[in-house]
Amino acid sequence: MKRMITSIAALTALAGVFAASPASANFITNGSFETGSTSGWTITHGTGTGNTATVANADDFVSPSYGDPYNAQQGGFMMMMGDPLGNGALLSQTITDTAGGLLLTYYVACDGYAVNSFSVQWNGVTITGSALNNITSTHYVEFQFWVHATGHDTLQFTAQDTDGFILLDNISLEVPEPASMALLGTGLIAAAGAYRRRRKADKAEKAA
Repeated sequence: MKRMITSIAALTALAGVFAASPASANFITNGSFETGSTSGWTITHGTGTGNTATVANADDFVSPSYGDPYNAQQGGFMMMMGDPLGNGALLSQTITDTAGGLLLTYYVACDGYAVNSFSVQWNGVTITGSALNNITSTHYVEFQFWVHATGHDTLQFTAQDTDGFILLDNISLEVPEPASMALLGTGLIAAAGAYRRRRKADKAEKAA
């Protein structure tokens, strides 16, 4: 990934490695929105004709679960982002973390209306692989990315939805334990070995 940001979103086969392994404390404040509010976050609404404070606040808010498809991924609350104006809603948090590589994890779903967009910025740079357009899945999808932390960083989620809402939940930023790193390395080696074996088998089949 460009600018010191390395994506591991493509390594979906290894997602279970991190899920099964313990991790350090979460640097994100109120990452699952269980306060029932956006405390710890700064929300900036899109701008455009007719976008009054009342309208904007009605489009971007923390909500309790109240039935499909409006359910939290974890706990009882989730962030709903449905601002249709300008560049949409910006949800950001400035973090005091640990310098070095950190693992960012979050979950995204929507209510089925397809005219929308979503992306994630780390210190003002969009994380490669984080941009989504016209999300239709009402089931949460987990995303994980490596980010390069400086000790004082800003994470931002940008979402725009013309007809419905994008749902965001269970955000974490952690230093994986050494066991997780070791398992990741083992998984990468295994994947590389499987790829080489498949290449050899393909060549042998063509030669025959």
